[in-house]
Amino acid sequence: MSEVLGFSERDLELAGTGPGWVTVAEVRLKASDRGLELVSVSNVWEDINPEFCQGWIEEELDVWGIRKKFRARFYRWKGFRDEDGESAPDLNRWYIAVSDLEEAGELELWF
Repeated sequence: MSEVLGFSERDLELAGTGPGWVTVAEVRLKASDRGLELVSVSNVWEDINPEFCQGWIEEELDVWGIRKKFRARFYRWKGFRDEDGESAPDLNRWYIAVSDLEEAGELELWF
């Protein structure tokens, strides 16, 4: 097991960093003649772990940003049910991986 500054991968995972964690921002999308387009990107970010929490749906989609078309990972909340209760789905909210926006050169254009 690899360790960073004395913390195991499991400690980092529970702390919201390390393998599997993704920083996402809520987005609004629209369909157009060009394809799927970003309409807005929220400046409120959160960290999720779709591998750790099975309530997330991950999809890779081609999307038009401000300058160009690029491929990004998108997430939606499908909810879950377990022994402690359940979480309602919210499939109409879309989230984008902030690192994919940054890699495409689009991050600074939205803020």
